Amino acid sequence: MPFFADQPFWGDRAHRLGAGPPAIPFSRLSVKKLAQAIDISVNDTTLRQNASNLGERLQAEDRVGKAVRNIQAYLETNYPVPGSFS
Repeated sequence: MPFFADQPFWGDRAHRLGAGPPAIPFSRLSVKKLAQAIDISVNDTTLRQNASNLGERLQAEDRVGKAVRNIQAYLETNYPVPGSFS
């Protein structure tokens, strides 16, 4: 049930990867549709396995470390060192 910011994108992405049910736009949400999505999420063994596999892949990534390294490399090459303007 994506309703804000990048949630619609990630809901669609999870579904396309076979790791989640189809996203329900907030404007079309109903108790029945939500119950069906929960039922699929809990009972579809292929979807659950795909979600588990995706989770393992994401946990193996060092995203914070990569971001820190990228920022550090940028600062080291593009940010003027104090006193270097003369």
